Amino acid sequence: MATAKKYDVVVFGASGFTGQYVVEELGRVTSEEERGLTWAVAGRSEEKLNKVLEKAGATIGADLKDVVDVLIADVEKEETLNDMAAQAQVVLNCVGPYRFYGEPVVKACVKNKTHHIDICGEPQFLESMQFKYDEEAKKKGVYVLQCCGFDSVPADLGVLYTVKNFPGRINSVESYLNLSAGPEGAVGHYATWQSAIHGLANAEELKKLRKDMGTKKPLPKSGPKLENRGPAHWSEMMQKWCVPFPGADASVVRRTQRFLYNNGENFPVQYAAYVSIPDRIDLFKFQAASKVVTGLADTEFGLGLLEEVQFGAYFCVPVFRYLVLLMVAGVVFGVMTKFSWGRWLLSKYPRLFSLGYFSHEGPTQKQIEGASFTMQFIGSGYSNAVLEDGDYDGPPNMTIATQVEGPEAGYVTTPIVMVQAAITLLREMKKLPAKGGVMTPGTAFKDTSLVERLSDRGVIFSVTAPAASN
Repeated sequence: MATAKKYDVVVFGASGFTGQYVVEELGRVTSEEERGLTWAVAGRSEEKLNKVLEKAGATIGADLKDVVDVLIADVEKEETLNDMAAQAQVVLNCVGPYRFYGEPVVKACVKNKTHHIDICGEPQFLESMQFKYDEEAKKKGVYVLQCCGFDSVPADLGVLYTVKNFPGRINSVESYLNLSAGPEGAVGHYATWQSAIHGLANAEELKKLRKDMGTKKPLPKSGPKLENRGPAHWSEMMQKWCVPFPGADASVVRRTQRFLYNNGENFPVQYAAYVSIPDRIDLFKFQAASKVVTGLADTEFGLGLLEEVQFGAYFCVPVFRYLVLLMVAGVVFGVMTKFSWGRWLLSKYPRLFSLGYFSHEGPTQKQIEGASFTMQFIGSGYSNAVLEDGDYDGPPNMTIATQVEGPEAGYVTTPIVMVQAAITLLREMKKLPAKGGVMTPGTAFKDTSLVERLSDRGVIFSVTAPAASN
């Protein structure tokens, strides 16, 4: 990793709620297998950054303050961002909402030929950064790698993992997300709630952006159109009622599939995502709730399904009356985001309007330790034998099941994914496509060992049922 730059990695926003867990994970990794990696933390307050290093060091049993430098950087002071970026090979940007604070960091990184990794789940920011900075990043050999956290590595790489393990050509993939909370329950942080409010409030901007980018043109399908299950349905597999579940994953999977098809690497896969919640309390809990409201702007309440990677996302609930409650709550939230007074109320009183499941404080350590997730993928497609018969026009004849499982999604899995994405970028840069650009996880890491690295850290990809005839 020897370069002219002082640090391999700088964690920006290290004193933020998510940033502190990224610092802890990076400290853990550099105290174990990546001892030669040099890094620093950056933010507005030296005092807070030192406290984060002290706390993280105590948690992992290492003295980080003696080996990790502190840099002062502020999104409102361009010169400080340039100074930070100039010293790093990779900046891990943990400062959100990205809609408000993300672009100055991307701009500084591209300008200073520094790779940038975020954990954003805001479709408008993600796609606007591709629109604005992709060409410049390519010219400068800079990788701007997006949504490298729970949003949206399990979904994006999970689809590619399913395709890779299918002996033929996959027509469609459906995913089922199960989020489990411990006895302490779960709660989401205010920053995610704020991202959701403004993301939905500005949904029209995203529609215009996609038109300007020219990404509305449908991609071809390899078989029958994936079934549209409508606004609500009962899932025999999950034994729960399901409603459309929109999320940032849809935008990410779509972009990856388009990239692979345009580069002649993969036939587009149709994709539908579902999330299963075990009880009525969990309906508004933690990452599930954050993904729902953040993604509403991306799919217009799940009705305007993605053209090329048809996306039908669903919330699953066990009792019909909870289904009705969820739908009513979603409508109320959506209406309030359209008015300034509504956005003010939602932002001022997150506990009240999220029924207690978003707060300024975020989850406790016990809540984090008790949570986990499993994302199951069901892929349907055509065997190699069928593909050899050019006259076959029947339905898919083979099915495969895979899954991604891991610890708590937002503050354990996300730091693991972000840190391993940075290490993979540094260690395996020659395996990434092109020589830079703004990319999704699937686009960037499809030929790397990221899946294996994540599995070694507890975010495990596996085949649960090998491909078999229907």
